[in-house]
Amino acid sequence: STRTGVSPLIGSHSLDAELISVAAVHPTHVLTRNQHANEIRTFLSARGFRLAGLCVTAKKESKAKYVEEVLARASPHATAVFVDDSLAEVCDPRLAANEHVMRILFQRGVG
Repeated sequence: STRTGVSPLIGSHSLDAELISVAAVHPTHVLTRNQHANEIRTFLSARGFRLAGLCVTAKKESKAKYVEEVLARASPHATAVFVDDSLAEVCDPRLAANEHVMRILFQRGVG
């Protein structure tokens, strides 16, 4: 959780246990708008997170582009699970139209 684009190496940041348990079993790509890519890699590595890929996208750029690129390199029947805490990102029409993408709205602290 690195809100407001802060480096995860500064201050107090955490990894969500639910997401870590999924990442331990499946190749996981992190797609973020946070510009601190090297610091994010360091932060995740120090916590044993197995990172398959990391992509920093611009504010106005669709995250769907990266998801589509990863799927294009995968096997023809691969499925991506796209998890985001933004309803706008999860409802992106490009992701919604892709039958190989399962979309999940992740809300921290909601029981």
